[in-house]
Amino acid sequence: MFWRRKRKRRLTPRMMLLELVIKTRSYASRLNMIANRVRLTYMRTKDESLLKLLQDILYVQSALEILAVRLETLATVGLIAREELQIAKQVLAHTRETHGKIQPMIDSILLELENATTAIAAETSMEFELEEAKTKLEPSINMILNQAQAIAEEKLKELTQNNQNP
Repeated sequence: MFWRRKRKRRLTPRMMLLELVIKTRSYASRLNMIANRVRLTYMRTKDESLLKLLQDILYVQSALEILAVRLETLATVGLIAREELQIAKQVLAHTRETHGKIQPMIDSILLELENATTAIAAETSMEFELEEAKTKLEPSINMILNQAQAIAEEKLKELTQNNQNP
């Protein structure tokens, strides 16, 4: 008998975007588990450096959650906009630049997501313009980063209040 070799199907850009959403949510969940471990260690030791580490982890987690929602909305609508992909790439790059050094795993997570975003853009023949990202898209990028910071601070406040009232 002859077996037909199955062709490897190429993923559509929408499917690639959905995969990116799943990866982003998965990594946000993984960061939540790491944050819980750091929080428990902080509760035992009361080391202030762990509190800073916890804040950084919560910031990255919040940024990933916000991006996941935005990308999932794009995938649901079925629209892959260059501006939205560029915003996602810039947010990932900025987060990696500022918070990627806290743990090698976080740096590799952010780099993988950034590369996946670039792959989607390449598949759809989109080009990222660096100058446009710095001027036209800067308000959107700053809004996402500010939201992530506010969410991280609120989560940190909740976690530290819970630690004081066991």
